Amino acid sequence: MKLRTLIAIPVLFSVIGAIGLFLLALPNARSFVKWQSMGRPPGGATHVIWPDTVQTASGAIYRYINSYQQECTDTCWVQVVDPTPLLDSKYSSPYPLDNCSDLPSLDGFIDSKATCDWSVPGMVLTVHAVDDKGYVYSWRHKTWPDPLTYGVIGGIAGFFMSVAVVILVLLLTALVWAWRRVHQGDALKRA
Repeated sequence: MKLRTLIAIPVLFSVIGAIGLFLLALPNARSFVKWQSMGRPPGGATHVIWPDTVQTASGAIYRYINSYQQECTDTCWVQVVDPTPLLDSKYSSPYPLDNCSDLPSLDGFIDSKATCDWSVPGMVLTVHAVDDKGYVYSWRHKTWPDPLTYGVIGGIAGFFMSVAVVILVLLLTALVWAWRRVHQGDALKRA
């Protein structure tokens, strides 16, 4: 294998990796989000205890059961005794609002909780808020790192993949050379 090829393969893989991950991250760099209504628990919510758990004026505690996890056609609010989050919940320790970036406007809401969770490849900010009529709203925003960061990561990953390809090609070339050498020696002995 020529030196020019040994240099071209890592450069090519690095460029393809950089461009590929940059283009993958570009549309996801800024996502449009809006408030989505989660409905109103019986009696109306007054406080958000955890992002999926609220307290009503009577003191009853309700947890929102996501419709994609369980079938809930009429109401997705279920009264619970223990307000602690479920064991598999990502909301086991919500961050205060001042620890989160890119918070939405909370005008018109009487209470809210936000959680910042790291999710590959970025951060997910989830806000649950209660309005003065007792309705609960959810706002979710995923922030990806800068697309240029992904370009650099893609370039580095492409380089390491190219090193593996070059080593494999060199090993195969050495095996073919050794095989030809052995068979060439056998042919010379016969002649």
